Amino acid sequence: MIKKSGWVGLVGLSIVFRVDVWASDMSEIISMSDWTQVVFEGETTYLLTQGATIAKAHSLQSASGLALEKSVSLNEHSVLNWSWKVELPILNESNERSKSGDDFVARVYVVKKGFFPWQTKAINYVWARQAKQGEYWPNPYTSNAIMVAVDSRQFDTSTWRSHQRNIRQDFLKYHGEAVDEIDAIAIMTDTDNTKSEAKAAYRNFYWSGENE
Repeated sequence: MIKKSGWVGLVGLSIVFRVDVWASDMSEIISMSDWTQVVFEGETTYLLTQGATIAKAHSLQSASGLALEKSVSLNEHSVLNWSWKVELPILNESNERSKSGDDFVARVYVVKKGFFPWQTKAINYVWARQAKQGEYWPNPYTSNAIMVAVDSRQFDTSTWRSHQRNIRQDFLKYHGEAVDEIDAIAIMTDTDNTKSEAKAAYRNFYWSGENE
């Protein structure tokens, strides 16, 4: 069962942080059974399968995500791994760098909590409609969230694509900050701004070291 909560404020990610820490074996595939649903505008449907290691998302003019709120030390495990697949792309051609077009068929968030809510920083890894792989830009709602296109229309949407991101290096590159831990990861398929529909699937989240 997916629990529900609300995120308010900065980058849509000022969540209520708990003091949970990651399990000792971080290389294991992460179950999404205890991830919390976070609702912004309507509810994206998330169906968990394969022992809750796969989440199939269906968004119909909605925006809600699944979040795992746990502190992760990046000293030994700085690389986040995951795979995703597009099952129905967003067909709306609104500029994805604008507020009216700020929807993505697939997003993976990494969040670092600040002492104050407005100091919270996030990186959004997205499957872009218009940007090319490797391009990045500030979120149109706040510069504290950086959007990074790790996939785009140039790639086949019918197959799984896998990614490895060094979170420590990415925070330094995109936010200019050296961080030793992050406080949450999340996924979201959203179509509320473009008033459209999208489907995607996410699987195999786990942490690894730089040389693994």
